[in-house]
Amino acid sequence: MIQLRPATDNQSAPALGKTQPSRVGLSVYDQAAAAAFVTGGTGDLMEHVRQHAEALAGPESRGVRVRTLARAVSRASLQLTNLEQLLGDCLAKRDEAGVAMVDKVLRSTTARLTALLAELRREEEGPQRSVVVMARTDNVNITGVR
Repeated sequence: MIQLRPATDNQSAPALGKTQPSRVGLSVYDQAAAAAFVTGGTGDLMEHVRQHAEALAGPESRGVRVRTLARAVSRASLQLTNLEQLLGDCLAKRDEAGVAMVDKVLRSTTARLTALLAELRREEEGPQRSVVVMARTDNVNITGVR
């Protein structure tokens, strides 16, 4: 059985030491760049961009990066499938200019998908510790024992 009772003043007060993350703002230039390819109202787009920036700057940023990369991989994979279909259509029509153009876009989309998959793999592997070794020597002695 669950019983409800009113909270005391101590229970309803916010916990000390827990600060809310600051909101990430978008400069005029950020807003212009985000809206450059959009026609009509951009309010929802700006809010989406701002929330994504906040998520990437927040404590769960690694998960956000993985989800963002996964979405990008999905979109690139879909574009690749569509371009392959388009290439087949151009080949069937014997459209040499179309084949050349679609092939060029297909190659760049394949390269982008490959790069995104590599980045997703690196992100899934977790943080890797970088090791840099620097040394200087004037003499090197190599001995072997049998």
